[in-house]
Amino acid sequence: MSILGRVGVALEPPIVAQLICTFADLPQVWAIATLLSHTGEVLLDKLEGKIAEFAHPDTVEFRFTQLVINDPGKYRIRITLMQMDFFTGFANVCRCIETDTFLIDAAALWGGYMG
Repeated sequence: MSILGRVGVALEPPIVAQLICTFADLPQVWAIATLLSHTGEVLLDKLEGKIAEFAHPDTVEFRFTQLVINDPGKYRIRITLMQMDFFTGFANVCRCIETDTFLIDAAALWGGYMG
């Protein structure tokens, strides 16, 4: 398990998901980040920052550069790929992927490293 970040600081490196297939209407496709505990429980109030991203038109990547977690612990992030269906007026879930478990270190709370 790796340390992905510090409490209250944007995750570094950022979470990046890249499409390996093409969508005819790429502007109608977006991804949403959801924070999970290391056991898979959805933590709705623990993830801050910009949790929805559109794909970059050249790289077809969704880059989550502003995600912040304010509590130390072991977490995973689920990225859910969505596509708008204008015939029904609803968004469809296309795919979900999850990161490996990572650690958010409490060192930022005290201003130093807790090795």
